[in-house]
Amino acid sequence: GGPGQMDIRNAPGKTLSIDHGDYTGDPERLNKSFTCATCGACEIMGTANTFQCLAEVLGICVPGTANIPGWHADKLEAARVTGERVVEMVREGLNARQLLTAAAFDNAVKTAMAIGGSTNTLLHLPAIADSAGVTLPVSRFAEAADVPTLLAVSPNGPWGIQDVWAAGGMPAVLKQLQSLLDTSTTTAMGVPLREVIDAAVVVDPEVIPPLEKAFRPTAGIAILHGNLAPDSCVIKAAGVHESMMVCSGPARCFDSEEEALHAINDDVVQQGEVIVLRYQGPKGSPGMPEMLGATAALKAKGLKRTALVTDGRFSGATSGPCVGHICPEAADGGLIALVQDGDVIAIDIPARRINLAVPQEELQRRREHWRPVEKAVPAGYMRRYRKHVRPACEGAILD
Repeated sequence: GGPGQMDIRNAPGKTLSIDHGDYTGDPERLNKSFTCATCGACEIMGTANTFQCLAEVLGICVPGTANIPGWHADKLEAARVTGERVVEMVREGLNARQLLTAAAFDNAVKTAMAIGGSTNTLLHLPAIADSAGVTLPVSRFAEAADVPTLLAVSPNGPWGIQDVWAAGGMPAVLKQLQSLLDTSTTTAMGVPLREVIDAAVVVDPEVIPPLEKAFRPTAGIAILHGNLAPDSCVIKAAGVHESMMVCSGPARCFDSEEEALHAINDDVVQQGEVIVLRYQGPKGSPGMPEMLGATAALKAKGLKRTALVTDGRFSGATSGPCVGHICPEAADGGLIALVQDGDVIAIDIPARRINLAVPQEELQRRREHWRPVEKAVPAGYMRRYRKHVRPACEGAILD
């Protein structure tokens, strides 16, 4: 665990994020020197670092250890302390289920919003909660819409995870968020969260600012609803430029990422369109793969005003107007399955809305002629998975 030493984000003369697609320089030198040059996770607020941060909030790791760089000597000390603490917890009778309470998950939801975390949080956190016997519906995330995006960590802003660690780490982040949290929850040290917060020091308030100086006034993850996603969908609002917070455009539809990639690379997709990438959900794919290829291709082509809407999911490194987890998904007959090229899709992140501007009568006509795209899946686990997996808005958990 912990971030790696360097990536494109903080390479000399480069800009903000690993996935902007607009950096220059010798490709071989960049690849060798500035991309994953050490052990550790991507040095951004992707899925790995999001959940390392949330592990501290949930109380299932030693405070202050989540963001230690993977290459740093402090990692060895953290491993020793962790091992000793595990033995102590066994003797004390303190186990994970006692730490993973409903209040702890509420804290984790708010913190995910504040750090500008990965949209995969809406899959993994409910799944962890389910294993702990706690129900964590998507409505809990929607209710946290007013939590400010405290951190400006790549791909949302200029800082990296190592900057957060050097500025005080997650204890310092939680100190700035304490007015929003239930600080009575128990940590892995057997003490309340408030004691961890009281001992924390904010070393650099520019990186970990107080709430009144947050990076953005609203949550880093936005839950949208509308006729295109009546059960919900999600977007990493912290990574969307202000000019694209409200946008609309004609749809260009694809039933596979390969088709979408060819269209983007061949300049078929135009600036201002809305790519609809469907049958990528838990049942439709099956397995809900990341649409990293499509989002990277959009960045490489400079299509900054082209949105992407999918029932699949995204990499934690994704930024821009990319809406995922459309529920119901296409394989379940969701409205996304009925969208046709040229239909206008409107996305309004501040209003938390996403709508398809097609008359109800026309949608009914299309539904009467609709047949789902069923991908061939060999007999075995994946076929059972497709039959028993829950929707993305319920964490894509197996029954």
